[in-house]
Order: sequence, then structure tokens, then C-alpha cells
Amino acid sequence: MISTAANARERGSATVETALVLPVLLLFVLIVLGAGRIGATSVAVTEAARVAARAVAAGYPPHTATQLAATTCACAADTTITTGKTTRVQVRATAGIHTWIPALHITASFVIPTETTLVGAADDPEE
Repeated sequence: MISTAANARERGSATVETALVLPVLLLFVLIVLGAGRIGATSVAVTEAARVAARAVAAGYPPHTATQLAATTCACAADTTITTGKTTRVQVRATAGIHTWIPALHITASFVIPTETTLVGAADDPEE
């Protein structure tokens, strides 16, 4: 049995422990949620670069590929397209966790060989 003096000394200790642990736990949860949001944006930006590069390499105009990238990413993304023997698309987006935390700039590039036939071109039956 705990004596009355010991009981009086421990009164309120659960409240103090909760006050100390709760902010740390809340910060941990916010960090995990922020990392998840940044990871999701990174995956979306990478997929947007892949989709846009594939579209340009297949013969679609660059403005169509830019629209595809924006639709795929579902974020405000800057798209840079370079064509030649290979098609290189770079998509850059900003992932913000909260207004008081600096935003991260996420960039993804995708390079694919440019196809020689245009979209919608009929196959030549003589070849």
C-alpha cells in the first residue's frame, strides 16, 4: 500500500508526462505525414515526366505533352522538353508541407528514343 505522503508526491505526474510526450508525438506524426506528401509528389512528378516523354517521342506536339504532364502530376509543374534522337522531358514541381515550412522543389527527368513514325501515320504496305 502506498502511503499518503507518497501518494501526494505523485499526484499530477500523469498530466506532466502527457504534457511532455504529446508535443513530441504530434511532431513525429506531422513529419511522417509531410514525408508521405513529398513522396507522393515525387512519384507523381516522375510519372508526369514519363508520360510526357512518351507522348513527344511518339509524335505528339510539345504543348500536348505539357498538358499531359500537368494532368498526370495534378500539380503546378514546369515542363521542359528537348527533342532530337532522344526525347528528354524534365518536370519540376514544388511540394509544400505547410506555409511555415520551406517548400521542396522536386525534379524528375525522363529520356526516351524518339520514334521515327508519327502518330496516326498509316503503315506503308509496300515495306
